[in-house]
Amino acid sequence: MSTPWQIELGQKLHNLRMEQGLKLRELAQSANMYWIELDRYERGEQTPDLHKLYMIAEILNVSLHEILPPHAKEPEEYTHEQDQN
Repeated sequence: MSTPWQIELGQKLHNLRMEQGLKLRELAQSANMYWIELDRYERGEQTPDLHKLYMIAEILNVSLHEILPPHAKEPEEYTHEQDQN
């Protein structure tokens, strides 16, 4: 199950990629990953590790702060909030 944090991160990755005019496969190849992996990140199904996130930021010529959702909570905080509801 995707968390709001993962979904927001995925949307941000997708939007930044589109702004750069890159196809999914092009960015994935440049980041040395499979396109399906990047697709899962963009759909919020998986979260990239810090190294992959840094590689994507470098290719898109943005900082990690620009990729991470604004006011992003740690993923664990969402989990704890969902458990309480």
